[in-house]
Amino acid sequence: MSLVGELATEIWMEDAFHADLAQLEAANIRAELYEGALLSTSEKVDSGLIRRLVQAALIFADTDEDQYLNVAQRISTAALRLAGTGANDLFAMIQGRLRNFPALLTAGGRTSFPQYAPLSLQHEFVRCRLEQTVATGDDSEHVFTPFQLQSWKLLAGGRSGTLSGPTSAGKSYVLLLHLVEQFRAGVVKTAAYVVPTRALINQVSDDASAALAAHGVRNVTIASIPVDLSPGEFGGLLYVVTQERLDALLIASPNLHLDLVIVDEAQMIGDGSRGVLLESVMDRINASPQRSQLIFSGPLIENPAYFGDLFDLEGFNTSISKRSPVTQNILFLDYTERPEPTVSVKVLVDPEEVQVATITLPNRLLTDLDRLSYISLLFGRSGSSIVYAGGKSDAEKIALKIALDLPEDKMRTDALSELIGFVKKHVHKDYALATTLERGVGFHYGHMPSLLRKQLEDHFRDRKIHYFICTSTLLYGLNLPARNIFLSKPTTGRGRAISGPAFWNLSGRAGRMGKELEGNVFLIDYGSWENRPLEEGRGVSVTSALKTAIVDQADDLLMFLNDASISSDVSPNLEITLGKLVLDERVGRLDRTLDRYISLVNTQTLRSIRDRIKQISATVDIPTDVINSNIGVSIFRQFDLLTYMVKRLKKIPPEEMIPSHPLGDFKEVSNNYYRAFRRIHTYLLKYDSKDKRHFFFAPLALRWMRGDALPVLIDSAIRYNQTKEKGKKSVATIIRETMENVEQDLRFRYVKYFTCYNSLLRVALERADKAQYIKIIPDIPLFLEVGGSSGAMINLMALGLSRTSAESLVEYITDKEMRLADLRDWLRKLDLVALDISPICIREIRTVLELSSTLPNE
Repeated sequence: MSLVGELATEIWMEDAFHADLAQLEAANIRAELYEGALLSTSEKVDSGLIRRLVQAALIFADTDEDQYLNVAQRISTAALRLAGTGANDLFAMIQGRLRNFPALLTAGGRTSFPQYAPLSLQHEFVRCRLEQTVATGDDSEHVFTPFQLQSWKLLAGGRSGTLSGPTSAGKSYVLLLHLVEQFRAGVVKTAAYVVPTRALINQVSDDASAALAAHGVRNVTIASIPVDLSPGEFGGLLYVVTQERLDALLIASPNLHLDLVIVDEAQMIGDGSRGVLLESVMDRINASPQRSQLIFSGPLIENPAYFGDLFDLEGFNTSISKRSPVTQNILFLDYTERPEPTVSVKVLVDPEEVQVATITLPNRLLTDLDRLSYISLLFGRSGSSIVYAGGKSDAEKIALKIALDLPEDKMRTDALSELIGFVKKHVHKDYALATTLERGVGFHYGHMPSLLRKQLEDHFRDRKIHYFICTSTLLYGLNLPARNIFLSKPTTGRGRAISGPAFWNLSGRAGRMGKELEGNVFLIDYGSWENRPLEEGRGVSVTSALKTAIVDQADDLLMFLNDASISSDVSPNLEITLGKLVLDERVGRLDRTLDRYISLVNTQTLRSIRDRIKQISATVDIPTDVINSNIGVSIFRQFDLLTYMVKRLKKIPPEEMIPSHPLGDFKEVSNNYYRAFRRIHTYLLKYDSKDKRHFFFAPLALRWMRGDALPVLIDSAIRYNQTKEKGKKSVATIIRETMENVEQDLRFRYVKYFTCYNSLLRVALERADKAQYIKIIPDIPLFLEVGGSSGAMINLMALGLSRTSAESLVEYITDKEMRLADLRDWLRKLDLVALDISPICIREIRTVLELSSTLPNE
């Protein structure tokens, strides 16, 4: 052990040090409570205590031990707050030794160089800073943390690998900078950035656009829909897509080569059927004869080399960090109402809970929702606050409760009036969000329109929204840095109590490198939580969902393979496993796939799986290309629908089986879609013959594909509720359900099923000697995905516009099949201000035009 290491250990072993540290941490939180007007007097701290701890922090920061480095970070942040400008140089020196130079920018310019420190320490600071600095192709300099620098070297070397670090470690910054430099150098022509949810597409697209523009790279098109926009001679192409969209893109464009693929939140490869699909997509990319750089990114992955082993990637490397460059304070808020309602505040100074203060409340809080909303309102006054809600309905209720309890002088209508108008026009006039925004309170969940989500996120980052209530979408990479996060008995989107890794992933949103030096994670009534995430590990051990199905669910998988009557959607994970394994058998890689698990599964069980897959592949007469396009739909159900189609085409005209183009006569097209949905429900989903859901989804899908605005769909659902269901549902419920029907059913489930329907229909037409009709089959999956069916609307979204903006513009376009290049010219000549569309849409259109201003026409 080095001398500095021995000295750090001696300090750490002293009880007096830990007593001083507890005092400092408690004083830091009391200063926070004072800033939020919860305490009436400011915090006074003994200068000798701060001096002792800062000296210890300077020693700790010079070690290699995460435990000491983390404490040095915490001490320096608290000292800067409590000692003010007197601690500037000391803060800079500690951060310099930690090589956490981005923190000096976060400090708002208050401290950037230890100008009054001894000359030797100034030289040390400059040397460390130079060692962490990288110059890029536009001559700009970037000062990295140690983790970022290690990651940059991995990426710049062109190797495939995994970046794993806490949520606030700055992974995205390095990834986007690498993208920019690869496009600038011409090394990358086409890239894909894969995100786990559609809610993240806008954020990553916007961040990528900003990064490209900031570094003068303007010849890159960013696309988020699965349409082949092969780059021109001088341009690049970046797809920001989910694994479903990437799968559709690769199937539709088998010759498309991706030079670089970034998989964000890569631990999601273990998440059920979507994890199997992600693995299948990566197998497809990896099978290309041309080499791609594959980068996997995720928070605190304990086995980052797993991806290299899974996909057999040579020269695979990892960049790992367990340290956050931002201080996160864990605070316990325990409510009691005897003899009077109070909240006890404690701070975690690992492993102890240190008492900070007791705050008296003006009234009793009788329910969990009351406590979460009111305590968040009270303790969130010191800065931007995220409140974590268990679901969409709770998110709206909490937002309304906070908004109603805010004092009148906190109203923010002027700053948010434009956004409120947008909500009323493009969602619904009675949407609860329009009410909560009146007082600077917003809520956010995954089924909202994309442009609305983006606006809410931007307004929160700009501090125009002070309280933001979010659901589990926050767990999956959504970059929303906040001063405070509030949690009470948190669950994931599936209703399970939050795990340790998910908790720490969520906590990483409190404070953010480049935004805040520290953040607060408030745990309300932690003693009553169903589990104890603080006592669980922070890291996640990644495994693939395919491995789970083959190894951990081997018996269930065999039962599934031997029961040809099971409906699609009953066991999505096993269903897609069946599809992938049959596809692997057809293309000659089944043995390679199963042999990955030969040491983990009973030999006889694995042999039985192999034999059954080969039997299914040989006996189920479905072409390989159809299986390739539809591995998520039961092969047994596909065969049933195909058999029906072939038989039925002998009795009816092909036009009755082929889905009509959505822009035809509404009544005639509706009848056609009733039948198409009924076939899907009967043969793929095996709904009962009396089931009437096709009468609901057919007209909803048709209106959506025709480009009808969301308020039109909601009003239609409200009328249906009033006439058919006697007003059983509230307007708020109908608004939420309509958005969910669009986002979850139309844009996800029925995209999958109509992809399958169309694939099988092509085969049926060939087998019925009616192949000439194949060319008139419309691209219903694409129309459902984007919410439009005219060429102009699809191309507007291909340019990067949201559906909301595209739908607003298409009203003014006479030629509904206008080509992409013509649309660019049309938009550039358009007087946007003269149009009756939202200023928010106008800004989005202008942004897209600016980004495409240097692109050549096709």
